[in-house]
Amino acid sequence: MSFLQRTEQFVIEAFTKVDKPTDIFHAQRTAYWIRQLEPNADEALLVAGLAHDIERSFNGD
Repeated sequence: MSFLQRTEQFVIEAFTKVDKPTDIFHAQRTAYWIRQLEPNADEALLVAGLAHDIERSFNGD
């Protein structure tokens, strides 16, 4: 499993624990649009896109 896949799995699990399925979709949609706008985006940029709001899963906001 790649680091990107592990990050997505972590994001999904984190938002599932706090019952925020729309944040899962938001994270995945961000990675989708990064790929659309920059097809050659590297893994670091995609990981940043997936995890850019991860703090929402820790403080409940």
